[in-house]
Amino acid sequence: MSSSVLAVAQILASFFIIVACIIIGILMIKHSIRIQSRSQRIKAYFVIIGGVVFSTGLFWPAIAHLYTEYLWFQHLNYESVFLKILFTRWQLFLGFAGIAVGFLGLNLLIANALCPVSREFRRWTRRRNIMVNLSAVVIILILSSAMGVPMMWLWEEYLLYRNQVTVGENEISTVEIDSGDITAIMTGQARPRGLAFDENDNLYVSGSDKVFTFNPDTKIFATVASELSGPRGLAFDYTNGILYIVESDTGEITEINISTDPVTVVPDVIKGLSRPMSVAYRDGALYVAEADSGEISKISDLRTGGVTTLARGLSRPMSIAFDQSGDLYVAETESGEISKVDVETGE
Repeated sequence: MSSSVLAVAQILASFFIIVACIIIGILMIKHSIRIQSRSQRIKAYFVIIGGVVFSTGLFWPAIAHLYTEYLWFQHLNYESVFLKILFTRWQLFLGFAGIAVGFLGLNLLIANALCPVSREFRRWTRRRNIMVNLSAVVIILILSSAMGVPMMWLWEEYLLYRNQVTVGENEISTVEIDSGDITAIMTGQARPRGLAFDENDNLYVSGSDKVFTFNPDTKIFATVASELSGPRGLAFDYTNGILYIVESDTGEITEINISTDPVTVVPDVIKGLSRPMSVAYRDGALYVAEADSGEISKISDLRTGGVTTLARGLSRPMSIAFDQSGDLYVAETESGEISKVDVETGE
């Protein structure tokens, strides 16, 4: 879950809490006047003041977090990217929340029209109806916001659709580096995400819940492991014939020994990672990009499970790779940067 989405949701929550507390406080004050109760009026003031204090405690940290993120993007000269993403999220929220308000409000009006009330009853309940209608409006706004907030997570899909970017072809393609020609070599696989070659040039691919191997010459593919939870990045230990898979949904690493017949699958050799998206292997150690925490972790010994943080403060790292000299490169999606990390110093 993106921290900026949480901050926006926190701002919305603070708004609705203060509105609800003010409405409840007004109702309590009116009731205290009617029954002439001083203690009831004091309780009403406590409800209003408590709501204001609590909402302020939610509101300002969220604003501070968004402003800090903005300053970070501004430092990288990508403030326009941050503002575009933030604006798109608010646009999606307001759009779908507005649709929900219209839908719920229309249903309420139809229900009220189909349930006629006598004139005498309306006159008798006039004051009560004002608060009932006000409460209905608040409930509609809260429900509509609850429907609109999840749409903030779909900003990437929305921008891809709006900009007419083709996605979801479920293909694996080769790209001719010199000419840029693209050739599809496999189609019909469910959401391929990670790629890795073994020493015999067999291609291993992670899909929606499995890893399969594909021979580009014979066009034959076979499932190597299934029932995985969001498999993403793949990395080979060529010396021992081990394939490592990061499972982003569970934060785990699964190990597959492809040198045995049949292959041996060892699940959950590492647990507790923060949405790992990519993995690289070098000199007996695994390096993992954790998107949610913005960190690159190093695992020197898979048997003991020791995980150390190599680099932090990255902007949602999604993919990592080593060059021949041993430098680690990181693709950061939210900032649009490619960073270089020294694996000795973490800088």
